[in-house]
Amino acid sequence: MELIDVVTAYVAMQRSLGLRFEAADRLLRQFAHQMGNVGIADVRPDAVVEFLQGTGPLTATWRLKYNVLAGLYRFAISRGCSETCPLPANVPKLPPPQTPYVYSTGELHRLIDATPLLYNYRSPQQASMYRTLILLLYGSGLRIGEALRLTILDADLIDRVITVRDTKFFNYAASLTMFDLDVTNANSRAMNET
Repeated sequence: MELIDVVTAYVAMQRSLGLRFEAADRLLRQFAHQMGNVGIADVRPDAVVEFLQGTGPLTATWRLKYNVLAGLYRFAISRGCSETCPLPANVPKLPPPQTPYVYSTGELHRLIDATPLLYNYRSPQQASMYRTLILLLYGSGLRIGEALRLTILDADLIDRVITVRDTKFFNYAASLTMFDLDVTNANSRAMNET
């Protein structure tokens, strides 16, 4: 069976289970493209190692690719499309995951105080936009992509709820905390000052 056909069947099966499987789908299609027009049983182990390694230093992406390909080959072997798995038996020692950095209150204040330096005569709201974004990210814990996709319709300040759409974990509504309410008031005061 052709590799791309197995990839398509595997992605369809994962989505039938309720998963979005978008990033894995892109990764598997990239893998199939890099391997070329071959059957799944004809994929060479050295080509798989080259795909896993990529062009840069060893990162956590290696493990992600490995896990996605392992799922594909478990699927293929269970359905008789392949008899063996070309993934390497020895997993290299990966660098430790990066520890997230949480800004102190003083650092946050310095960041906010620096936003007026971003003034641009073509976009006078730029400084207040960055101020709002910094406070929203810090106060809510949103990912940057989630915050940038918010629209005015997603914020209900009366009920103190922000609806976050298209997240890593589907849609959810996040309640604003008292800190977030203070952020809203601080932003209002800052907008009145400008």
